[in-house]
Amino acid sequence: MIELPTIQQLKCLLCYGKENNFTRGAQQANITQSAFSAQIKKLEETVGMELIQRTNKGSHLTPSGEKMLAIAEKHLTNLQQEILTLRQEQQQEPTLLKIGVMRTLGDVLMNRHVQHFQQEKNPIDLVVYDMESSEILTDLRDDKIDLASVYMIHPKPFAEYEQVHLVWDQMAYYAPCLNISDKQISRSTIINHPMVYYPTNYFMEQTIGEYFAYGKPPRAATLSTPYAMVHFCQQNPAGAILPQRLIEALDINQGVYTLQEPLLMDNCIVFKKDTPKRTDIEFFINYLRPYFAD
Repeated sequence: MIELPTIQQLKCLLCYGKENNFTRGAQQANITQSAFSAQIKKLEETVGMELIQRTNKGSHLTPSGEKMLAIAEKHLTNLQQEILTLRQEQQQEPTLLKIGVMRTLGDVLMNRHVQHFQQEKNPIDLVVYDMESSEILTDLRDDKIDLASVYMIHPKPFAEYEQVHLVWDQMAYYAPCLNISDKQISRSTIINHPMVYYPTNYFMEQTIGEYFAYGKPPRAATLSTPYAMVHFCQQNPAGAILPQRLIEALDINQGVYTLQEPLLMDNCIVFKKDTPKRTDIEFFINYLRPYFAD
C-alpha cells in the first residue's frame, strides 16, 4: 500500500500556504521551525516531489506544491466536517460558532440571538466577539472566528471569503442634547454642531469622512464603541452617526434624526469558502434572514 502523508504534515503545508514563510508557518503550526521544516521535508519524501522551492532569497510553493496544497485543504476540510457530524450524532452536542461583529454595528444586534440557540436541541451554539475590521480579517484567516458580521463598504479585503448580504442599514443622527426642531437633518446642519468620532484607524471613521466630503463637524470626542457614543451624547451637546437598528434595539426614541442625504451600509455575513462548518453557518444565516429583511 502506498505511504500516505500524516495529518500533521498536511497541516504544516496549510500553515506554509497561509504565510509563504517557514518561520511564520511554524508559528501558525505552534511548533519549532526545525520541527516544521522536518514535517515539510518528510511530506515531500512521501509524495515524491518538491513542494516548496528554497532559495537564498526565500521560498515559495512549486506548481506541484500549489496542487498539493489544494488537495490538503479539500481533504482536511472534509475530514473536519465528518468528525463534527459524527460528534453531533454521538454526543448530541451543538456546533460552536464563533462570530466576530464589527464594533461599529453594536454587538447587541447579534447578542439577542444567542439565547435562542442556547435552547435545548438547537444544532448550534454562539459566541459573539466585538471586533474592528482589521481584527476580523486576521481572526478569520487564523480560524479564531468562524464568521463575521461586517459592513461591506470596501469589499476587496473580503474578496477571498463567502459574502452573504443581510440588509442595507440606514444610518441616523443621534443628538438628544441639541436643540434641533426638524426630524430630518442635512449635512450642512450637522457640520455646525460638535460630533463624536471613532478612532482614526476605524472603518466607520473613514466612511463618515467620505460622507462629509466638503467639511466635517467639529470633534467633540473620540470614542471606540457606539454605546460610549450614545452615553456621551446623552450627557453633552453633541451628535453621533449610528445605525438606526442599533438605536431601535436600545429602545431610544428621543433625539434621533433621519439623514436628509441618506447613508446606507451593506451589512453582510462573511466566512471562509472552505470552512467545515458551512452547513451550520448556512443554518444560522437562514435563521437570521427574517430579522434582517430589507
